[in-house]
Amino acid sequence: MKGFAFLGRVGSFAIVSVFASWVVPSSQGFANVIDFQDAAQDQEALIHQYTFDGKDPAERREDRRGVEHLNEQAGGGATVEDIEYGVEGFDESSEAVKTFRPIPVTDEFGGGANFRIAQVALGNAFSYEIIFRPDIAVIEGGNFNLGYLLANRIENSRGYFLFQGSAEQNKFGDFGQDGDDLASVIGSGFNVSNENSILEEVQVGHWYYVAGSYQVNDDGTTEFTNYIADLTEGQDSLDVAGPVTVPGTYGTAPTGLSVGGRFDGQGEGFPGAIDEVNLYSEVIDEDVFQEHLEIILGEIDIEPKTMFHRGDPNNSGALDLSDGLFIFNFLFTGGAPTTCRESADGNGDQNVDLSDGVYLLNFLFTGGPPVVAPGGPDQPCGELAEDSTLGCEEYSHCN
Repeated sequence: MKGFAFLGRVGSFAIVSVFASWVVPSSQGFANVIDFQDAAQDQEALIHQYTFDGKDPAERREDRRGVEHLNEQAGGGATVEDIEYGVEGFDESSEAVKTFRPIPVTDEFGGGANFRIAQVALGNAFSYEIIFRPDIAVIEGGNFNLGYLLANRIENSRGYFLFQGSAEQNKFGDFGQDGDDLASVIGSGFNVSNENSILEEVQVGHWYYVAGSYQVNDDGTTEFTNYIADLTEGQDSLDVAGPVTVPGTYGTAPTGLSVGGRFDGQGEGFPGAIDEVNLYSEVIDEDVFQEHLEIILGEIDIEPKTMFHRGDPNNSGALDLSDGLFIFNFLFTGGAPTTCRESADGNGDQNVDLSDGVYLLNFLFTGGPPVVAPGGPDQPCGELAEDSTLGCEEYSHCN
């Protein structure tokens, strides 16, 4: 009882901090590209995510989901310095990158600067999302007049998932007739029978959201559907192109995949800016893409995410003796309650009781185990679980 007498003399530990919930930053208090990134992360099928945000080029090329970071590639007189980082994205919450295509074209298949994923296995089902802005109305000056956004190829198995241009030929069999289209070509041939036409005429300077889903069938054909919305126009409902079924597949063996350029090198680059790229390991439902579009446009108000440190019930931003005393005072002397009960639950048993105060003091003074995930204030903040029974109304030290 002497210990509790001591606690009584200490009295209630005053909370002097101004409490405020920590939420994911949003440029105008509504959803935005950052929230879109988070929404994509909530999809279990997401395998690779490229946001092009960061403090330096290496960080901007990082894979935010997996470990396949983007590699720079350049040739035909271009260098990797021709890639522009830190370009203004669709909104102020994110940044974009500009790949490089020489104008006029001097080496259609080998000139330019863009990115490559060294190896990716897409499997029999695959989806993507991309936010981009074309800077040239019509691609011309080559044999095909293509500017690839996402592309791979294994021998004759084409995975030209998105490009500016078209597989249409004139009466003489020449390609490159529609350098202002957006299209996808899948399968064993580059021709209109293997093409899904997504947009007939791109608008220079407009930001677009495009998504696609692909499924290899048992008979060796591929069925795919593409979705598009003009973000600059505020288009809040997806236009659907497809489904289309074509002979052949996009190649499911591990191979490289180019972002902003030709499937096997730096040529046929896309002249414009790319803000976001998400790759998924399954067919994503149209409703998910529609929801993501609405998030990007700010039409869905994202529920704030509460972040916290465990072991800081007094909201001081540190784990020390006062935190253990705070718990004892709250439980036994009528002291002020914590506004983040999850933080008070140092041992993670979903209860706030005597054992939590003892647990914190053992950690501090006797070499006991540290507080459980997400850890104390010396660790990164963690997100409050949706099924938390304790809750966390306010915590101030995660912004």
